[in-house]
Amino acid sequence: MSRAGRRGPRAELLAGWLFADLLIVLVLVVLGGQQAPVRPQTPAGAARSSVPPSPGPSRTGAGPPGLDRTPVVIEVLGDAGDQRILGADRAARDRARRSLVAAVRAAVAAQKQKARDRHEVVLADRRAAVCSVFGTYRTGSGVGSEQSKRYAEAVSRLMHEAVPAVFPADPVFYEQYHDLGAPAGHLTVKVFVFADPR
Repeated sequence: MSRAGRRGPRAELLAGWLFADLLIVLVLVVLGGQQAPVRPQTPAGAARSSVPPSPGPSRTGAGPPGLDRTPVVIEVLGDAGDQRILGADRAARDRARRSLVAAVRAAVAAQKQKARDRHEVVLADRRAAVCSVFGTYRTGSGVGSEQSKRYAEAVSRLMHEAVPAVFPADPVFYEQYHDLGAPAGHLTVKVFVFADPR
């Protein structure tokens, strides 16, 4: 195999990760740039009143909450049988759907225990804002890039069903990518959560 041929999949993988990271940075800038209200300064030499200032208008509903800048990463341990969610057989698709819903629930539960032990953000206590889903769909000749993206997209549609308290149906922003290095059916989900716990 030529040197250029060996570099092809690696360059494609790096391009996907780069696009994902740039997209996340853009969302962080837009949603995470909330500013605190500025308090008026008392002029120098002005008499201080003993009456406390009246509270300003409530900021409830004034805008979206900021995002936690560190993503929570979960590993959804699907298997080769779960790839059948893209197949034509309805019974096989239903079995794969049930299996993947259970796998997403298990991944969120496993992260909860691990995060509490490490004093990190617990995904189960937050609401997802942005999710990047990396799927792996393996065929006899290797990983299919387009099938992997379609597999990740199919699982994205199941995440609200699996854990509705974390993954609302709307307006969570999902992006799907392929992962060349994981086992068949495996998914990695990078979740940016709102900064304020529910």
